[in-house]
Amino acid sequence: MLNYLDYEVLYNKEFLNILKDLIDSAKRRIYIATYIASVSRATEDIYYGIGAKYRDRLDIKIILNGTSQEALKFNKTTKQFLETIGVKNIKLTKKFMHIKLYIIDDYFIIGSHNLSGAPLKKRYDISIIDQNN
Repeated sequence: MLNYLDYEVLYNKEFLNILKDLIDSAKRRIYIATYIASVSRATEDIYYGIGAKYRDRLDIKIILNGTSQEALKFNKTTKQFLETIGVKNIKLTKKFMHIKLYIIDDYFIIGSHNLSGAPLKKRYDISIIDQNN
């Protein structure tokens, strides 16, 4: 039997703000699977937050699309950036992946937000956030 879902809708740039807050307060795990992750002023603090949590020995796993030429040009740079600040466990897929899923401790976000500055500009993205109780 399905229980009532209690979730919040995230629009455009509020996604990055909430993701950063969740990462900064994470205690156990950060799992990210996304089509595009880019390094920009909008995302840099998120990556540094992930780096700090990696050094604190949280369980960090990041999967980025490794087959689409559109995504790969950003994802290779992001992977290198994260590795430069010490983060390991970053994989580029060998098959096409278009999901955008973020799991931080007991919270999960799923929707259309890539991990990029695009939500701040011309795109209209929407995702949902919920907490696994």
